Amino acid sequence: MRFQVGLIAPLWSSERILEIAKEFSDDLELVPFVFERLEEIADILDEHMEAFPFWLLSGPLPFAVAKHHVGPVENLVYCRVTETGLLMELLKMAFECHSFLEKLSIDFIDDAADIEEVLNELGLPRHDVKVKRYKIPVVEEEILKFHQDLWESKAIQYVITTIPFVYKYLKQKGVPVYGVHSSRLEIRLSLELLIEKIRGSYFRNTQSSLVMFEIEDFDALIEKAQTPYKLQLLELKIRNMLLMYSEGIGGYLVYKENGHYEIFASRGRIEQKISELQDVKTSIALDLDSTITIGIGYGETVFAAQINAYKALKHSRQGRHIVVVEDGREIIEYDNEAGTLQYGTSSDDEVLNRRLREAKVSIRTYRKIQAYSRNLSPAGFSAAEIAQQMGVTNRNVRRILAGLFRVGLVKAIGEESIGASGRPGRIYQFVAIDQSLS
Repeated sequence: MRFQVGLIAPLWSSERILEIAKEFSDDLELVPFVFERLEEIADILDEHMEAFPFWLLSGPLPFAVAKHHVGPVENLVYCRVTETGLLMELLKMAFECHSFLEKLSIDFIDDAADIEEVLNELGLPRHDVKVKRYKIPVVEEEILKFHQDLWESKAIQYVITTIPFVYKYLKQKGVPVYGVHSSRLEIRLSLELLIEKIRGSYFRNTQSSLVMFEIEDFDALIEKAQTPYKLQLLELKIRNMLLMYSEGIGGYLVYKENGHYEIFASRGRIEQKISELQDVKTSIALDLDSTITIGIGYGETVFAAQINAYKALKHSRQGRHIVVVEDGREIIEYDNEAGTLQYGTSSDDEVLNRRLREAKVSIRTYRKIQAYSRNLSPAGFSAAEIAQQMGVTNRNVRRILAGLFRVGLVKAIGEESIGASGRPGRIYQFVAIDQSLS
């Protein structure tokens, strides 16, 4: 399916974006709206907003202006501009002027990029670089005056700007000025995210299964990457692996942020490809040397599936397995070694609930141990066996089983010797509620 999207960009960015968008012509058609003054963005949206389900803005500045005008709507997407875009202009300036970069002025919207980091990386003297940060709404003439005053006083030799009006005016006056825009990689990644977001919107009301994928300690991963470029390459590798899996199940991938991804697909395809998902999880975890958690939610509606997926992700953080939650009550855990584990998280049995309260054991823990015991010998199970399956300490499981034994929900049927000391351990079996009452 091919989607039509409105593009809002200055001339210096629109041509580059349209050129790269040709790579995605099977999925995407961009209809360009070029602006010179920031105030024109509001006019474009007022006149054409309803004509396109999604809009692509060329960078953080036009996006911030659009967001300020229409509010935080879901159908606005923008091309990222990181430190890479600024670095590109600095290097281009040095190449064209055949001189070391010094005495320049830069303007940038707040939070768009870490200018200080780029300047430190290049070793530029801070007193020779004048930086103007601004927020939205911004008066373009004030930014122009900032650069113009510095130029006329001979305090600077070059200008780098993010504002098209400032760029065009200074260019006409013969000032060496350069405009910041997204790199080709950043545009390509933004177009991929745009397509994912559109597909997500298109299928949102027709699918009812959601896979939530989370990279834990993502901040540590950012520090390990060291540079924004390396981080982008790492994210691209992760996204490609998830895209391949998503394509294999006929689903669609949505990147949220900070190492969080979502895949929408049919329940049947997800269930058929669980082993492949486990392989992807293992592969990415090894590549990143990080912990990956995956929660899957099923529901009659997408909203219900999202709620269940959040619950599944929470459970996955505790046990490190792929976890499925259906209707908020039934949990399925997929583990390469233990196999499939299915158990409930609630009970309408008042007798069972009362006894679990007395034993100080949750219904989820009780059901989970029951499920693990079914995967072990029918002759009974020990605390050590359950602890190994659950990935917790023997002492913790012994305490839980002692509580269940005290209220009659399990019975001891024998003993075994465990550990080097030969300390005896009980062998247990679960007791049916009606039997425990007799």
